[in-house]
Amino acid sequence: GRASGRALPIPAAGGLSIPASEPVIAVLAALHPAQSHLIPRVAGLVVERGGLLSHAAVLAREYGVPLVIGVPEARTQLPPGARLTIDGSRGTVEWEEMRDGIC
Repeated sequence: GRASGRALPIPAAGGLSIPASEPVIAVLAALHPAQSHLIPRVAGLVVERGGLLSHAAVLAREYGVPLVIGVPEARTQLPPGARLTIDGSRGTVEWEEMRDGIC
């Protein structure tokens, strides 16, 4: 599926609150089991490592959350707060560049 929202990098160890004000796309290195509670609260996921049978992929399918997996250096390449559109079926991530803190 497709989803749009603001990029929200999630630290590897991470406890992080998800803002309720607007949809977010969580950007992770890999989904740790302790972070599973985040999935139903995000519009989509971009994950650097993993495959079709990874923890992130299985849970994303279960919750119906769009996922693009296998995006090297996503946490450093996608600016925090940038407006992302992901397409899990095509495996694409598009974003609007930020100018002066505004997308």
